[in-house]
Amino acid sequence: MDQQIKRTSAADEVFANLYTRITNLEIKVGDRLPTQEELSARFSVSRNTIREAITRLNVMGLVTTRQGSGTVVTRPASESLVDIGGKNLLMEPAAVTEFLEARLFVERANVRLAVMRATPLELDRLRSLTDAQHAAVEKDDMATYSKLDVEFHMTIAAYGCNRVMNAFFNTIWEKLHQFVTETSRLEGISAVSVQAHKKMVEHMVARDAVGAEYSLTEHLYRTGQGIERNTGTKLGLEAFVDLLHVPMTQQRL
Repeated sequence: MDQQIKRTSAADEVFANLYTRITNLEIKVGDRLPTQEELSARFSVSRNTIREAITRLNVMGLVTTRQGSGTVVTRPASESLVDIGGKNLLMEPAAVTEFLEARLFVERANVRLAVMRATPLELDRLRSLTDAQHAAVEKDDMATYSKLDVEFHMTIAAYGCNRVMNAFFNTIWEKLHQFVTETSRLEGISAVSVQAHKKMVEHMVARDAVGAEYSLTEHLYRTGQGIERNTGTKLGLEAFVDLLHVPMTQQRL
């Protein structure tokens, strides 16, 4: 948290930093954030910038500012908002299909916004995350891989800098972590996912929103296929097939 911010939209960078640390559980529910004065000094930005970033976190329900108590992390549990699946999500094919479909349409929007708004430094951060994922898979460290996989997708959402989309995506954070943890144990999925993430970042660096969205769609579709292959269940992946059969040149808003 001690890195300095050296860009015009400093509030975006402060927000992304805190957002990622909260959703990665580096800053846990119940923890108190440093004061605005302390954060201002650590990031070398004004208190107004800090206030703007914290306001965005408040809107998303990630933190609550209380009189006399400061700003406390209060990320809502996704279970109360998205009640799909039980202790083992993969045991419910319908829940898996619905979850993949929800991710498909929310994350396509997140990727497009991130292509528009992410800075070169932020794109470098995404590239570093894919490298770390690759290293974790090579070491067969699935716990680390799962954490990095979730961080990758949550970071893209943060870099889109849309509070409403972030609020939507934040509601599925816990279910996303559960999903990645369960699927990472299945043969072949993690290695394929890392390559898909790298491909997405390449398109993002090229500011190719259509290519990035297509790569995301293909990524989630291949994940669904991997689940089918490993579990012997049949998922409804028609939404993915339909999109993948539309030429990339026609996949524009």
